[in-house]
Amino acid sequence: TTIQTHAAPELSFGSATLKPGGTASLNLTLAGGTEAYAGVNAKIFLPGEVSVTGVSPGELLSSGNFKVDYQTFSEDANNGVTVIAYSGTDSFSTPSGILLHLNLQASDDAAPGDYEVRFATTDTGLVNSNYALSNADGTISVSPARTTGSVIIESDDNDNDGLPDIWEQQIIDTY
Repeated sequence: TTIQTHAAPELSFGSATLKPGGTASLNLTLAGGTEAYAGVNAKIFLPGEVSVTGVSPGELLSSGNFKVDYQTFSEDANNGVTVIAYSGTDSFSTPSGILLHLNLQASDDAAPGDYEVRFATTDTGLVNSNYALSNADGTISVSPARTTGSVIIESDDNDNDGLPDIWEQQIIDTY
């Protein structure tokens, strides 16, 4: 009997830093996967002050015929996005890399702080799992390990004088 073992894949987020009203990109990465995968799906929670304005393929999905789709939502005190990326003809297999880029926008009144970005822990209702990778022929879904990330919202008053930096810059530019 031959037993095949594969490295357990892990989905994870890094961090993104924004100012109120600002934008940034947050990457969803895959590490430790040795199988050929044809898709990924996930429901992702963000702080209520941050919304997703777009999702684009990362390096792992940049070659081939991968489709990326997403739907934003508000739930409880959070904003979020349900994403799915898949191909009926191509697969990706690599030890690690970026799967998706989430384009983020902070609200103008976003409070400074360090906020968690996390995966859902219950079914999304829109896809077959709260987070999963599917094998190349689409017959098996793998629930990978997952690591949360963070969104850091910086103060828009770097000198702490009570005046927003953008307003101070407008005055400087005027004179």
